[in-house]
Amino acid sequence: MGRVNGERLEEMTRRFDASQSEYTASPIFKGTHDELINATVAAYRTRNQPQLEQIYERGFMTMLLSGAVMPVQELMAVQRHQINWGNSIKPIAGYYTQKGQLAAMPFSSSTPILFCNKAHFAKAGLEKPAENWQALEQQQRQVKSVGGPGSIMADDYHWSWFENHRAINNFQYATKNNGFGGPDTEFTYNKTPIVQQVGRMKRWMDDGLLQVAGRCRPLGPTG
Repeated sequence: MGRVNGERLEEMTRRFDASQSEYTASPIFKGTHDELINATVAAYRTRNQPQLEQIYERGFMTMLLSGAVMPVQELMAVQRHQINWGNSIKPIAGYYTQKGQLAAMPFSSSTPILFCNKAHFAKAGLEKPAENWQALEQQQRQVKSVGGPGSIMADDYHWSWFENHRAINNFQYATKNNGFGGPDTEFTYNKTPIVQQVGRMKRWMDDGLLQVAGRCRPLGPTG
């Protein structure tokens, strides 16, 4: 991981190395999510893959079906390392669970955060952000009417704008339990309220309420 998260990872590595003398961990930053998984495939084909790797959540199914990895729960059992898997946050761990066992360690998970400018809200007579999309849209129009700017969203908005919207409203992205029930999956997002969410995004952009900017988080593997 990059920046502050990368510093914490390096700190964890130093503590591990200092705790024993049999193994040495060498964290290596390999670029963006896509760059990392492409490098992983290339390394595996040349039999030069690392022992441990952090892949983003969208690469989970690729890794699971690759036959190149050992499920983390199986690995810990083989090494006789006791872990209380119940300590993991259930919705997060559930994403990485296959056939009742954790296939990957949920090492980190991203959460979208909405920041609002209090001064702009106060000028529009508002105290705090609304609790639903419809009311938030009206608030943005109020802020714009008194000269305030619109919203700014990172260019990797897909997971925060669509995937989280899907999850919190409990509708699927695809058949077969969003692909976890088998690889013969059919996408269904064009038949769900995601269609309305896409329409809302376009309307906000057309009306000057939203613009897509650069990335708001460090480059590097998470999830």
